[in-house]
Amino acid sequence: MKTNERLSKVEPALSVVFCTRNRPQELLAAVKSVTQGQEADFPVELLIVDDGLLDEQTLHDIESQAKKAGFAFAYANKRERAGLLQSRVEALRHARYGIVLFLDDDVELLPGYLARLMTHYRSDATLAGAGGVDVLEPRAPLLRRLFEYVILFRSFQLGRYSWSGFGGGMDAWRFQPRPFKVDFLYGCNMSFRRSALSELKSAAWFNSYSIGEDMYVSNCASRAGSLLVDPQLLVKHHQAATARDREEDVARTRIVNHFLLLKARGAGAARMGGFLWTALGFAVLHGTGAVAKTVLARRSTGWERAQGTLKGVGTVFRSLLADSGTIATKSVS
Repeated sequence: MKTNERLSKVEPALSVVFCTRNRPQELLAAVKSVTQGQEADFPVELLIVDDGLLDEQTLHDIESQAKKAGFAFAYANKRERAGLLQSRVEALRHARYGIVLFLDDDVELLPGYLARLMTHYRSDATLAGAGGVDVLEPRAPLLRRLFEYVILFRSFQLGRYSWSGFGGGMDAWRFQPRPFKVDFLYGCNMSFRRSALSELKSAAWFNSYSIGEDMYVSNCASRAGSLLVDPQLLVKHHQAATARDREEDVARTRIVNHFLLLKARGAGAARMGGFLWTALGFAVLHGTGAVAKTVLARRSTGWERAQGTLKGVGTVFRSLLADSGTIATKSVS
């Protein structure tokens, strides 16, 4: 079956999925933004995929909000198989409708989001996924942007991967006048046709902090159709600190996961070289920032992020050396 034929059967119904872990208050506020202030002339399901253990009162309050809005409600607990990507895969098994909207448990949808989102799916049969922008994300200062161009983190094309495989430049998305095609969607609010993710599988490197998994999911969906960002699909991503991992672990994982994503996409030597340039650039940036804060501001902060970035770079170099050794051994034998 051809891609366009597979996607052309539009199901005007939406499953809104929250993949959550130990953020009951943030989740309640996020659910409220979905069940209030939104117009929907199509069936809507609210699905909670829980990696923690929500208390009965919180679940009761969420279900009550869903029913008051006329939404169906479903709940799945998978704390014994924790991981955000695994939660996405689990959600696809449980979701009852053809369009699946993944929302972080600390986002707030602005009014009109759901109705506008569904107009895109109704009008474009080739659309595999669509998402919006975070109105709280600040534009990086000019010097920071220039540095990110130099280290190949920031893409020169709107919505596309940079040469090194990163997604730098998302801070410009919300200032665009009209929707535009992209290589990937922003994980805090990304939707897909469920059929476009029929081949989505979990990956071992996303079992901990799942940095980059939105790119992994987007890449899977893009094989079935196009991806779109609409700057009028607005959310507030509050970046809640509750239940977040240590800064060092996050910084290390950011480097390692993007390296593994490039390997999974079959990146060649030139792109891997670009990736190493970007990773080393961030090591310099974070290390310099930590020194400056310690010496000039007399605040010993930023060291965890710098150490995590260096550890990530070290992990990548060891992996590349091991791969080159394996290739050399095979060529000799």
